[in-house]
Amino acid sequence: MKYLLTLISIFFFNTIYALEFSCLFEEVYQDGQVQQGTFIIKKNKTRYQYEDKNLYTIIYAHKTMKVIHNHQKTLLNSNKTQRYLFENLTNIASEFPNINEKYQIDEYTLKFEKYQNNMFLKRISISSDINVNLSVYFYDCKNKEIYDIYFWDSPFFEYKH
Repeated sequence: MKYLLTLISIFFFNTIYALEFSCLFEEVYQDGQVQQGTFIIKKNKTRYQYEDKNLYTIIYAHKTMKVIHNHQKTLLNSNKTQRYLFENLTNIASEFPNINEKYQIDEYTLKFEKYQNNMFLKRISISSDINVNLSVYFYDCKNKEIYDIYFWDSPFFEYKH
């Protein structure tokens, strides 16, 4: 389930800006579990990379999503439900910064909190009746050049914030 929620946040950012950003993120789950990593965006490309070597990196480029296990560098699969949710999130993102604070997509409730300067999101809250509750916080965001090689899955290049 964490995989699904992580992917939701990535697709939301897919169309936000033509600018290039690098951010650190922290996912906080209702049970107190926390995951950290790095998020980068460049035009229509995104990368969501967990620090934990037992987790994965998600790369979205050229309307294709790749999920790579951090330790083994092997590809993992996504399912149709995930892709459906992401299509909806992409439609929401196309309206940024004029987005609502709350959206309902099937059983998922998505809440968005922006920084006061409206340049980037501060937090995404994701919840549903199927026991999914999490917040993704973005911090230390930098507008900087992001090279295309970080959106490749083969060869796979590590990214450092």
